[in-house]
Amino acid sequence: MKKKLIIALLGFALVACISKVCIIRVHGDSMLPTLENREYIIGIRTNNIEQNDIIVFEKDDVVYIKRVIACGECEVKICEENKEIYINGNLEGSIICDDISNRKLIYIVPEDMFFVLGDNYENN
Repeated sequence: MKKKLIIALLGFALVACISKVCIIRVHGDSMLPTLENREYIIGIRTNNIEQNDIIVFEKDDVVYIKRVIACGECEVKICEENKEIYINGNLEGSIICDDISNRKLIYIVPEDMFFVLGDNYENN
């Protein structure tokens, strides 16, 4: 009887893990140097997403892997002159990309939304 209970509990734990865990293959260089093209990563499904987390999401049948730069209701400001990123007035990093002159430079992230970028700013 104990053996059947242990097997049932292990089976339940396995199903729970499988439903929350997924394996994703990286396509592209937008997350260099953190993640490389064709590398496999293990993802865990969660609703608890915070700034600096790496997330995987799908849009228009394309899977993206990006870093959360800011969460809902944060102000994101990209300074055109020095290409620095500020979150709620705090310096977070620099954008290496040369062509940001035609982009909107101040964003207020809507509630329950995220502002994401790849770690390789030149290739986002």
